[in-house]
Amino acid sequence: MPIKHATFYRTALYRTALYRTALAGTACLMLHAPQVLAQATSAAAEASRAAIGLEEILVTATRRVTALQRTPVSVSAISGDALDAMVPETIGEVAYLVPNFTYAKVTGFNAASFSIRGVGQTDIIVY
Repeated sequence: MPIKHATFYRTALYRTALYRTALAGTACLMLHAPQVLAQATSAAAEASRAAIGLEEILVTATRRVTALQRTPVSVSAISGDALDAMVPETIGEVAYLVPNFTYAKVTGFNAASFSIRGVGQTDIIVY
């Protein structure tokens, strides 16, 4: 009888080790799945960027022509194709594309005030 008990015990140990190994392997796969998906997503994004052909954006707001990546100001670039697809009729429809862009009609005058990220001019000069 002791031999059967030892065989059963050894089989149970092997089975437990097999389950633990399978569980550890599954846990490793689950931990690395987001990284694999991120790599696949970035590869797909690069492929779509190459297919679209991103243009270089030159910024002239600082009174010097600089590339967008080297400009120390916040820029919201909207392509002409995006504007054509949107077909905006008012400035308010374009305002949805630019973060923190607000506009308002000035009461009593035929004028409007604009501000981007809290910076704007609301004074009205009457000649």
